Amino acid sequence: MIEDFSDPLLDLIALRQGRGSPLTAVPRLGVGRFGRQTFGPGPGECLPLWIFSAPPKFSPVPTPLVAVCKFSFCKSSVLTKSNSGSCTDVLVGLRRDCEIANRIYHDRVETRDEAAFHDPAGVWRRLFAEVWGTFLTVLVTLGGLMNLAISHGQISYGMAKLASGLAVTAVIYGMGAVSGAHINPAVTIAFAARGNFPWARVPGYLVAQAVGGLAAAYLLRALLGDAGQMGASLPSSVGLGAALALEIVLTAGLVNTILGTASGARNVGANGALAVGFYVALAGIWAGPLEGASMNPIRSFAPDLVRGDLSTTWVYVVGPLVGAMIAVGFEWILKGRPTREGARAARGEEAD
Repeated sequence: MIEDFSDPLLDLIALRQGRGSPLTAVPRLGVGRFGRQTFGPGPGECLPLWIFSAPPKFSPVPTPLVAVCKFSFCKSSVLTKSNSGSCTDVLVGLRRDCEIANRIYHDRVETRDEAAFHDPAGVWRRLFAEVWGTFLTVLVTLGGLMNLAISHGQISYGMAKLASGLAVTAVIYGMGAVSGAHINPAVTIAFAARGNFPWARVPGYLVAQAVGGLAAAYLLRALLGDAGQMGASLPSSVGLGAALALEIVLTAGLVNTILGTASGARNVGANGALAVGFYVALAGIWAGPLEGASMNPIRSFAPDLVRGDLSTTWVYVVGPLVGAMIAVGFEWILKGRPTREGARAARGEEAD
């Protein structure tokens, strides 16, 4: 008789029993009594091999072996098979059991996430997150540059650009799990082109970002007037051609950073926000004095529309979109096919 080894944190136990007495029930696995080897930790991955004995005193012996996998979809499941082969055969069998369970787990997670993504209530939450997130980032980005013009040296240009990067970081931390925190039309289109985000959702995200960006620009116009040309992106030190080239290169780097962190171990945790925010600040500090370092079409379009000057707006729309497509191509070269983690990051789905 095989006892139930269920634990609140260990829902699936793949068990291969060796010859001898049945295993005695262990109240909690992992209390430091047994040696272990790790195939690779992480949700949905095969967790440690536990080696312990059948006798009540739990004295370690070479067999039997127990592999523990952590899943949330089944309780008290025990898979058994006779350990009649070599130790290598047992380990191969354990790996196979865990791989099968992993596939079942991820299939169920994808089905659950797909249903949640298309839930009407979730759609409106995602759109609101994009409106609010874009509003905050545009408010800080434009507001910092407008403040620079009226504060009489209380802040520097570098401080204004650093504030923009910090705003992006904060919004990704706060709203990344709701909408993916795209807050940039170039990012939304890049995620869709990469295959991480459905094209059918792109128009809604673009409208939400436009609403948020324009709301921030109109609010700043009401509060601060046209100070600092409303923080507009302008090719102040270079020509239009050079400004366009810089926007393409800068945006390619930004979007490649976003796609790269999103495609790994769940956006490198939420800490992918730090990489993105640091990049925005860094690019703004070195390239901002040359042409604004927008990298975000709505960040440039909103103040240009409100102040009534769209003469150079095309540079800051075309440049980021071209750069985003280049970044998608680079991501295929660097990472290959789209990943499950990238899709979940783009859609704003929490990691298990």
